[in-house]
Amino acid sequence: MKIYEVLKDNKSIAILYNNIGGIYIKQNDAESALKNLNTSLEIRKKIGNINDIGETYINIGIAYGLKHNNTEALKNYYEALSINEKTNNKQNIAILHNSIGKVNEEQKNYSEALKNFFESLKIREEISDKIGIASSNIAIGNIYNEMDNAHFKEAIDYESKGLLVAKEIGAYDWIKEGYKNLAMFNANHKDYKAAYENHVLFKQVNDTLFNSENANKITKLKLESEYDKRDALAKEE
Repeated sequence: MKIYEVLKDNKSIAILYNNIGGIYIKQNDAESALKNLNTSLEIRKKIGNINDIGETYINIGIAYGLKHNNTEALKNYYEALSINEKTNNKQNIAILHNSIGKVNEEQKNYSEALKNFFESLKIREEISDKIGIASSNIAIGNIYNEMDNAHFKEAIDYESKGLLVAKEIGAYDWIKEGYKNLAMFNANHKDYKAAYENHVLFKQVNDTLFNSENANKITKLKLESEYDKRDALAKEE
C-alpha cells in the first residue's frame, strides 16, 4: 500500500482497498469491510472507471447484507445494476438480480423475489451459465416452498430442474443443496418416504464433500511439513 501511495497509483490503491474489503466479507466482518470498500469507492469515483465502481457497489451491497441492512444492500445492488446494464455485463446483471432476489426473500417479499430470480435465470440461460442456471432454479424452488402448500408442485419442479443441471456439471455443493431442500419440501408436505430418500442422498453427497475437503487439507499439511523439513535442513547446511 505504501509503495502505491508514494507512486500515487490510485488505481492500485483502490484495488487493494476493494480486495481487503472482500477478505473482511469472507470473515463476516461487515464493519471493517465497509470501511475499506467505501474508501475504494471514493477513489474509484475520482478515477471514473464505471466497471470498477460497479464492482465496489456489489461488494458494499454484500457487506450490508451481512448486517441484514436490507435497505442499504438493495440501494447498492441497484447502483451496481444500473452500471452493469449500461455496460451490458450480462454475467453481473444476472448475479445482481439473484442478489436482489435474496434480499427480497429475507424481507418475505416473495413476488419481487420470484421476479428477480426469474430474470436472473433468463439471462443465465442466454449465456449458458450452467452453475447459475442450477442455483437460480433452486432459489425459485425455495421461494415457492416458502410461499404456501398451494405451490408445492412448482417448488418440487424447479428444485428438481436445478438438481438435474447440478448433476450434469458435477456441481456437488448445489447437488447437496438440492437434495437437502427436496427432503425438507417432502417433509413439509408429509411425504416422509420421499423425504427420507432425499435426506439419504443429501448425506451421501455431504459425506463425499467432507471427505474430499479433509483429504485436501491432509495433502496440504503434508506438503507444508515437507517444505518445513527441507527448509530446516537447508538452514543447517
